[in-house]
Amino acid sequence: MIKAGSGSYLFLFAVLFFFSCDEILDIYPPEIELLSPTEEILTNDAVTFLADATDNIGIERVEFSLHDPMSGDRVKEEISSAPYQFELIGVQSWKQIDLTVKAYDDVGNFALLEKEFLIQTTVENAQITVTSPNGGETWETGATETITWASSDVSGNVKIKLYQSGSYVSSISSQTSNNGSYTWSIPSSQSESSSYKIRIEDDGNSSVYDYSDNNFSIVGITSNCDTDEIEDCNGECVPQTWLGDGYCDDGTYSYNGIPIYLNCAELNYDNGDCDGGDGGSTVLLEDFEDISDWTNTTTSTFDDAWYISSDGYSSAGAVSNCGGWGYGDIMNKSFYFSTSGTLTFWYKRLYVGDYNHLYLTIDGNDVWDGTSYNWNQVEVDMSAGTHTISFETRFSGTIFLDQLEFTSD
Repeated sequence: MIKAGSGSYLFLFAVLFFFSCDEILDIYPPEIELLSPTEEILTNDAVTFLADATDNIGIERVEFSLHDPMSGDRVKEEISSAPYQFELIGVQSWKQIDLTVKAYDDVGNFALLEKEFLIQTTVENAQITVTSPNGGETWETGATETITWASSDVSGNVKIKLYQSGSYVSSISSQTSNNGSYTWSIPSSQSESSSYKIRIEDDGNSSVYDYSDNNFSIVGITSNCDTDEIEDCNGECVPQTWLGDGYCDDGTYSYNGIPIYLNCAELNYDNGDCDGGDGGSTVLLEDFEDISDWTNTTTSTFDDAWYISSDGYSSAGAVSNCGGWGYGDIMNKSFYFSTSGTLTFWYKRLYVGDYNHLYLTIDGNDVWDGTSYNWNQVEVDMSAGTHTISFETRFSGTIFLDQLEFTSD
């Protein structure tokens, strides 16, 4: 028999147990806010970084980490009590500051804040110079050419645009690495003209740019086909009777041992035999449920390269685990695009504290990189032609990848 007062003892025991287990039950991370600096371009040589951090139990420490991606300089500071601030001297000698602030509570939960700052002296001195094409060159449609440039104090990526007679024509790359060169597959449908120029601009500051000094030309390729033949989307010769013969020639059929592609806008999508004549159609290029046909390598301290996991965006997806800075996994594959369009894919990183970034390279050129704790869809421009697409991870942490699609223009 249990007396009426026994319930009170049990309740008191439960209360005491609850309040003695804060370390077990505290699953709530701190909250953090950057109070200063508020400007995105730092103009002073001495800057105070001040953060406000709160937690339901208490803040154990706040860590500031500053990194200059151009020079490689790093500064770290750990603050154990409010105010959570420190002063950096000599700011104007930096090129850029990538700031990371992490606030920890007593049981190890943490919050992460990241922000990028530009430096006034770097912005004022930033310069881009187009070196090729810079005037007088003659490039052919369907060919692959290298666009080159020089730059100083440009910390981020660049954009590359095509102009004709002073007017904007198209984007060659909406975002590519500022490494001084970009491989451009000129669309076979590109209009012929002798008044083209290239414009290259800082992705983060459009006031920093340069044009080709003088005009260059784009001309059509002279056909080497016989009189009863035409060129397919890749410039290969094929009997003219294949065009609009009731079969979609999208590489399934070969002529003289060469796969034939007539599924492109300039050939009216095989005169209607192929779907996509209206444009805007979306094709799933890879669902990442099987990546055995991708070239897959690793330099990570872990044994595995990219592998398949059930934790994809839709179902299964590809995963990369990296165990060291400057090491990672590389997965690439070549695709043929009959028209220009938009390439999309979904990705995320595993933990808030992961440092790993996902990089997308096309034909050896970095065109995008990013890191997101939640599933995020990325869009990049894609020109017509055969291109090698590569997904790379280069830092410590875990990246998920899924649903690579292409939508034609």
